[in-house]
Amino acid sequence: MLYAPLLTAIIVYRVDAILAALLVGLATAAFFAQNALGLLLRERGDARTWRWLIVCCVLVLGATMILWVAGHGRVLLLGVPAIVLLSWQGLKRRWTRRQIDHSLLNEMLTVSVLGMGAPAAHIVATRSITLDSWVLWLAFSLYFFGSVLFVKMMVGAARDASPPPLRWRRGGISLIYHLLIMLLLLFGLLMPDTDTMLLQGLIAFLPAMLRAGVGWWQLSMGQPALRRLGFMELAVAIWFSAWVGVGGSGWLPGSSG
Repeated sequence: MLYAPLLTAIIVYRVDAILAALLVGLATAAFFAQNALGLLLRERGDARTWRWLIVCCVLVLGATMILWVAGHGRVLLLGVPAIVLLSWQGLKRRWTRRQIDHSLLNEMLTVSVLGMGAPAAHIVATRSITLDSWVLWLAFSLYFFGSVLFVKMMVGAARDASPPPLRWRRGGISLIYHLLIMLLLLFGLLMPDTDTMLLQGLIAFLPAMLRAGVGWWQLSMGQPALRRLGFMELAVAIWFSAWVGVGGSGWLPGSSG
């Protein structure tokens, strides 16, 4: 979720190599810093955790200053939602002594914030904030929303001791969400003067839809096996990122990237 939007956008928008390395380093350091902070807030950290947090914070501040001096201060505005979310998650960790809040709302908000790497790459590449900055963010947010719902469906069903079928009790929301996305894409393709971006989006999203549909149907046979869930999610995410990247870069006939 962290690297897919950022790396895809770096390729699509042809970000300079040094600036790309800064963005990746900034995102990585911020991610590890929040993990270290979470341990400290839960009073499970030690001296090494403090050192790790300090190093990550120094890297974040260093990358931030370089981007500011290089004239890319606008991209730092995207850090505001991340700071707000991190602050809220930190308070909840302190109150509950839990490392991760697995509520649907928190995971959806986290997906939205992690997708900020895509508009960040566009802003750095163009030095402007436009609607185009949010195209990849929207695409990846919608995709990972579906991934969150699918994983919750599978994990929830695996832990559900109720007799089958589990399809609607555990998988109804995931199936309906994926069907809505497919219907919106198909409806857009039926409109006159349709942009090829919608066709590319449909192809990119198709494996996710198949994964959700097959997973939902298999719940009729009882509790699902989770052994290959991680590999399947990785493969579908790579397909989606690759197709969005290729289409957005204008390497396909009719692409507008």
